[in-house]
Amino acid sequence: MGRGLHCEFGFEPVNLNTGNFYMDQSDATMNELNGEFSITRSYNSKGTDQHSMFGRGWSFNYDQSLSQMEDGSLLYMRGDGSYLIFD
Repeated sequence: MGRGLHCEFGFEPVNLNTGNFYMDQSDATMNELNGEFSITRSYNSKGTDQHSMFGRGWSFNYDQSLSQMEDGSLLYMRGDGSYLIFD
């Protein structure tokens, strides 16, 4: 299992380098024919600009979006709160 990648110096769920608090919480899990289906919430204390049905800083694994930024690049927000920018 080990330490999460978001915690560079240990002491999970807090990254001591940035002070960020990050955690995942699985709310529902079902075994399906093609694998496991789960609904997982993620909290990111640095994600205060994120708003979901769970509140500020929270996201969940099926809450994804694609939007265009002011400079024309595309912002893909993943369900775990991480994002990708396409120029």
